Amino acid sequence: MSSIIMNADTRRELSHMVKANNKFYYVDSTYTLDCGYETMAFDCDETGYITDWCGVYTERYLTKTDMVKGHDRICNNLEGYISNL
Repeated sequence: MSSIIMNADTRRELSHMVKANNKFYYVDSTYTLDCGYETMAFDCDETGYITDWCGVYTERYLTKTDMVKGHDRICNNLEGYISNL
């Protein structure tokens, strides 16, 4: 089961550090000009420092409401989304 460790960046409303499968991930949701609303999960260390900016999982959304729901779902179930990595 995934567990949210902390809000990883107080400047962003939707970013959390999550522990899943005994590894740490930085999960960030934002609006980007090129892709719209999206949530991405990145490998990070135990302090929240991102160690690989390629991202291990991404979802895109049409609305901010969907992004917020998706962010929560991903944070609480991340190991299910990354189990094939």
